[in-house]
Amino acid sequence: MSRSNSTRMKEAFKGTWDLSAKKEAFVKNNIERHAGVKVLDVGFGAGSTKYIAGSSGSHGHEKAAPDLQIEGTNIVIEVTGPLEAIDLDRDLLINLSKVKYAMEHPELEYWVAHSNGLTANRQGVRMVRVGRQFDEGINRGTIVQEHFENRKRGTFEMFWAVPPDHHTVCNFDLFLIYLRDKCQK
Repeated sequence: MSRSNSTRMKEAFKGTWDLSAKKEAFVKNNIERHAGVKVLDVGFGAGSTKYIAGSSGSHGHEKAAPDLQIEGTNIVIEVTGPLEAIDLDRDLLINLSKVKYAMEHPELEYWVAHSNGLTANRQGVRMVRVGRQFDEGINRGTIVQEHFENRKRGTFEMFWAVPPDHHTVCNFDLFLIYLRDKCQK
């Protein structure tokens, strides 16, 4: 029996769980500290450094569901980004399945926290709002698909490439102010 694509990708990234968990914790802790809201770990494996065998569906989670949710709201956050630092003027790459999930759930205010490597400062995190304007960017060609082979992991990966100055992107500090203002109303 062959593995599903999601299980194959999960195996390819097996050694990165600790690094990914640190990025999630950084985003979660900064949101709680600076926006004054409670953040829940809601995604499959969110908040954990353990490798969990099997697919998200085999554990009762929807495929590509986001990692975090602001308690008492419809605001959800997927934490992603490269594991090594890249120039801040490079496109932000977002997994196709995450965007598909966001588009299939318009009732959610879906954000991607794109963490630049193993950042230890908020300047390395940019927030991307995935919704109607993101979809318009795809339709206009300002957000495009990027394909590449990751020889290091033996994977072929596809992403939506979002220019860092696209109107759906904001810096983390601005997002924290937005979130604090929105949740304190």
